[in-house]
Amino acid sequence: MPKYNNSNKEDFIMNEKGDGQKFVNMKSVGNFTKNAIESFEENIVNQKDYLEKVKENEEFQISNKLD
Repeated sequence: MPKYNNSNKEDFIMNEKGDGQKFVNMKSVGNFTKNAIESFEENIVNQKDYLEKVKENEEFQISNKLD
């Protein structure tokens, strides 16, 4: 039977907390991505010329940087 000292137990607890934080971070990124995609989809549906507006905006920003 393996023997555990307090050091190993504390390491295990810290690893569990680290894993939990990683999960929370992944969940946050997933939610952000999901919301961004949903917003993009709504814009596409609501605006037939959405991509044209994006292109015009990019061209305008580039021309302003060059001036």
